[in-house]
Amino acid sequence: MGSRRVFTRFAPFAWLALAACGDDTDATTAAGGGGDDATASAGSGASNGGSGGNTSSSGATTTGSAAGGGGSGGGTTVDPLANAPLAEGVRLDAVTVLQSTSVPIVTAGAAVSSDLPLVAGRDAWFRGFPQVEGASSSIRLEVLVQRPGEPIEVFRSEETLATNGDPDDPSTTPICHVPAAAFVEGARWAARLVTEGASEVAAGVAHDARFPREGSLADLGAQVVPALQLTLVPLRWDADGSGRLPDTSPAALDVYRAHFIAHFPIAEVAFSVHEAVPYDRGLDFFGDVDFGDVNDLLYDLREAEAAPFDAHYYGLVKPADSFDDYCFGSCVTGQSWVPDASEADLRVGAGVAFDPESGAGTAAHEVGHLFGRYHAPCDVSQGDDEYPYEDGALGVLGWDPRVATPLDPWLTYDFMGYCDPQGVSDYTFAALFERHQLVAQLTSVAPIAPPPARPLGPPPAITCTTTR
Repeated sequence: MGSRRVFTRFAPFAWLALAACGDDTDATTAAGGGGDDATASAGSGASNGGSGGNTSSSGATTTGSAAGGGGSGGGTTVDPLANAPLAEGVRLDAVTVLQSTSVPIVTAGAAVSSDLPLVAGRDAWFRGFPQVEGASSSIRLEVLVQRPGEPIEVFRSEETLATNGDPDDPSTTPICHVPAAAFVEGARWAARLVTEGASEVAAGVAHDARFPREGSLADLGAQVVPALQLTLVPLRWDADGSGRLPDTSPAALDVYRAHFIAHFPIAEVAFSVHEAVPYDRGLDFFGDVDFGDVNDLLYDLREAEAAPFDAHYYGLVKPADSFDDYCFGSCVTGQSWVPDASEADLRVGAGVAFDPESGAGTAAHEVGHLFGRYHAPCDVSQGDDEYPYEDGALGVLGWDPRVATPLDPWLTYDFMGYCDPQGVSDYTFAALFERHQLVAQLTSVAPIAPPPARPLGPPPAITCTTTR
């Protein structure tokens, strides 16, 4: 038990001057292979970054492959790996990828592996960490990406002053957006810090302002992750004769989808909206929804429908017209079991859903429990003893991909706790990925059979409350 303020949303850095991708890329033309190799310049519109400022989407230049090849395309052969105006006196020391949390891929100039996934098919923001060693000027981060069988694309950040990159301060680092279409399994990549007017440095010449140092491409390591299988079950509130239903319109599902993708290591949610289920049992003695009873109903429903092994059944309950009408002082907002990966029958939870924004926040928290997560230690009576950061803070720079906004590592809290504003920590993100992969593996070998009978006695469950 604890307090959960589920209606306060993300708060971006109000002071941040973010060096993000710009759309000022000059178009170039690539020969080789005829007209099909002509350059395409791409870039979508800006996304509002809230009080942290506007983050323009990336501009991309598509060029010929590194192999080049003369051909008869009629243009000038452009090989993005051959020459670059690399910044002098500045070293590209580290690179992280931001999707929901910070994923290090280069440290001290060398590639590193991580328990954190790079999720293919999602937008990604590359964050370069300059180290200034001498005279410096304004720089840009360029990220080169080559999808399998495709030309190399170059994505550029906005211009920023060269300064030593601080992991906790995104204003000290250039950040470059690579769209989901380019961030795919099997892609290769490189990054470099460039300065307009600097001397061109050819591929094969080691230089500290790029990775890899000699100007080649490295494996990106983006992984295809199975979609989250989520069946939303709206409960029709018949206890007061209203027949009240939560919002499951396409617009509402878009809010749920975006919220889950912002917090879980997935690129897609496979929604199934169940037909409404009548519920006339009302509130308990304390004025709360009896979510134990709701979850018993959902358990029986999941069993009766012989749900797939990896399916999560989540009940949406709207016991009053608004949260204010439901909650007086303290109230229960949801409950879920905390199953092992093999306990498919217990992948059931429920929560209040007065509007899509708050309902999505509650749903992500409760489904987090279904992924085996306990509460992050912030404003809870009993939290996860292994959580690595004090007070349930993120601990590393977080990222809200919905608005391309960084989240302060020490003033933003993990969504499995009760404190606001919320994001997802690297600790929770890695654990969610590990569970999701394990369930996917078990699903591939799971026998087609009805689930076991409901366990005798009180099931292992976590009840989530809010205090006003």
